[in-house]
Amino acid sequence: MKTISLLLIAILARGISHGAGIVLSAGTNEHKPCVDLTTSPPSEEDTAAFGSILGVLDVDPDTISVYVSHDPKMKNYGGAISFACEIPNHEIYATYERWIIYDPDLIQGDAARDFVFAHEIAHHMDFRTLSGPRTKKEELRADYDGAKYLLQLGWTKARLLHALDLLNLPQGSQPGYPTLAERKAMVEVAAEPVGPAAPTDLQVFPSSDSQTPDEELFGRLINFTYQGPIRFQSPRTSKYVCAMGTPDPKLPSTKSFAFFDTCERDSGGLFRLRRSPDGNLGYWIMQDANPCPDYAGNCQYALESVGHKLQFWNQNLAADVVGWQKELGDEARFSFETSNPSEGLVRIKANDGGYVFFDLNTAQLRSGGSREQAAEFKVLFDINKNP
Repeated sequence: MKTISLLLIAILARGISHGAGIVLSAGTNEHKPCVDLTTSPPSEEDTAAFGSILGVLDVDPDTISVYVSHDPKMKNYGGAISFACEIPNHEIYATYERWIIYDPDLIQGDAARDFVFAHEIAHHMDFRTLSGPRTKKEELRADYDGAKYLLQLGWTKARLLHALDLLNLPQGSQPGYPTLAERKAMVEVAAEPVGPAAPTDLQVFPSSDSQTPDEELFGRLINFTYQGPIRFQSPRTSKYVCAMGTPDPKLPSTKSFAFFDTCERDSGGLFRLRRSPDGNLGYWIMQDANPCPDYAGNCQYALESVGHKLQFWNQNLAADVVGWQKELGDEARFSFETSNPSEGLVRIKANDGGYVFFDLNTAQLRSGGSREQAAEFKVLFDINKNP
């Protein structure tokens, strides 16, 4: 199943060096960048390097395209730019393709090239970025995130600093851009040892809900015969699990949904379990958008596991209530393993492998953990609404 990752606000990212902004033209050809530059495909070596960086991210590699340009205007952009091209003829909402263009004559050396690739990719992954000139804060954020990508590929702090030196960045302060010293300081922060691993000794705290899950319902849940409203509560925080979407009513909320365990008990924390209709064991964990955007014909979202990332997904906002579900693959199905039946505790396991765990670095629930890392959830049934 191909994860939808083109539902973005327009992003206009300038190169890592200083340079003037670029004016986007109307996107009329989805196979070419929507900028007035002469471009060509990158070399096989550069394509492989670009792909290896995308490989550490939970994104479809086809959603970010890389092109080479030797156009003289590239000097104004510091040798690399990143931007978004709007795809025309979408009536419900705007969608975008993401592009990175670089000049290999201006970016010398593999280390410099890879750092620039990671930096520009980070601009695309920062969904808070708006079109227009970059700010100093956004540049440093891209340096930090890009360095993190490269560290996952085995880079060291020394190699990161060497890459910055190869780029011949301005030593002094430039309006809207960090100094070289500030960039190096940010890279050193990124290279610091990561925090502790996900907890393996989660403790159970008393639930604030006086209602005890019914034994029969809990048994049906474990045996794949339950279907109906359900809530999850984190023993780690005593908070409810919920999904939060983008507050922008003009954009589909599928892109920015995240699975949190720091929520109050409200409508956002109520899910519905639906059994797989094809006979395979597993549940779809679903949540309705509330309120439902007026442009969306279908406000049902199914939780899926993409790599180590949990997200809510709706194949087509205008689809009928049942049709889009047929296109969900094994990634979207989850099962429950009993942890402590007397406490109503379960572990959630994705059918394609790996358990849900708590990521201390992001304070979010994620997938792909081991059984020892698995987070535990207290199951709370909505008895009054259960069919």
